[in-house]
Amino acid sequence: MSLRLTKSALTPKPSLSSASARNVSSQKPSVAQVASKRTVGPSTVDRFETRGAGQSRPGNRPVGIVPDRKADRFDTGTVRPGTNLNGVPYTRWGELANGPSFPQRRPGTDPSGIPDTNWDQLGDGKTKKKPVQPAFDHRTRESTASDGYLVGENGGAYPPGTKPGDVDAVEPSNGEGEGTVIFVNGQGTQPGAFADNLQELADATGANVVGVYNATEGTLKDTAQSLSDKKDEGTNPAVETTADLVYEQITNGEDVRLVGHSQGALIVSRALEDVRQRLLSEGKSEAEVNELLGQVHVETLGGAATTYPDGPQYTHYINRADFVPRELGLGETAPPGFDLSPNVLGVHTHPGAGATVVEFDDGTQAERNNPAGNDHSLSTYLEHYARPEDVASHPDRVEELPDAQEYAESREEAAEEFVEDVITNPVGTLVDVAGDVLDVIF
Repeated sequence: MSLRLTKSALTPKPSLSSASARNVSSQKPSVAQVASKRTVGPSTVDRFETRGAGQSRPGNRPVGIVPDRKADRFDTGTVRPGTNLNGVPYTRWGELANGPSFPQRRPGTDPSGIPDTNWDQLGDGKTKKKPVQPAFDHRTRESTASDGYLVGENGGAYPPGTKPGDVDAVEPSNGEGEGTVIFVNGQGTQPGAFADNLQELADATGANVVGVYNATEGTLKDTAQSLSDKKDEGTNPAVETTADLVYEQITNGEDVRLVGHSQGALIVSRALEDVRQRLLSEGKSEAEVNELLGQVHVETLGGAATTYPDGPQYTHYINRADFVPRELGLGETAPPGFDLSPNVLGVHTHPGAGATVVEFDDGTQAERNNPAGNDHSLSTYLEHYARPEDVASHPDRVEELPDAQEYAESREEAAEEFVEDVITNPVGTLVDVAGDVLDVIF
């Protein structure tokens, strides 16, 4: 076989000089030239301009538009059939009879047409936002796995930062919840018990309930954390979640309703103080901060905090038979007899300006000094609970908190009487004192 070479095959092809290349490049039609060929009357493609989030507005053409026979279907401020707001071909955009198009958003897109699995399509072609899905079932994990998480229906755990409105809240058993309560639990609460607490609280308050879970790591670690919360030291995920939630809602003009039990009330107190300091650091005045915090409604049940920042509206429930609020929290309003308690409500402690206090006695003598006794349980407190609209008429509502000066004077009088009794009847007085000490111990 012979190889035949033609002259054309052997002749090298001339190369373009750089100047020639630039000349050829410069002869390509510009965007404006293409747009001018696609003009029908006053409506031009270059009236679109791309924006962030994939949207467009009049000014320039949408990204991705290529000349075709439908170019004349563009009008000022509209999009053509067959494209989304980015100009990408898309058949789910509908065409109106007069030529412009309207969006028929597909499932899986937000209102801008951007893919987003939180959106779904309704039968009328509109979209609605899907509920945020929980990260996992709180009840099936170790306690610390959901520390500081929001918890809703069926133990669904949602990561910190989730808006309460995006949580599938626990509804009252009758299915008729009014408003939303954010509940923070006390120490020693296991995940399964916390889920039960949410339902119990929903039934008692008549509200939908979202929990902020305060994880348990055993009595010693839980107690150490409570002491740190009292001193506002260290980090507590439940404090951070509660503080962020409150700050986000009140700065957006939304009311917040918080319920804290035991250490949960301590967490609420610490979180509110964090929010107060954050607002002050932004340059707001005390009056402005108090006005913002006035959107917060707080109810504590056997709370372990001794002070609460001014601003929020408080209702505190205190069981005199409960060791936690009596000795570690706000204390009693007026301990009987000669008492040296460091927690006298309104004297040594601060329930928050304008606070309402409901004080009752429900427990046995044996339980009075047991922090884990039934007198401290959530169930006991909910038996004496009244909804906010009814608390003013609660039979155990404290009409007036003691005045510090009057209390000091009454203690001085009681001390003088005690000394006089010791002098006149030393044996009888010592017997009475011994009986009181035994009551405290046992």
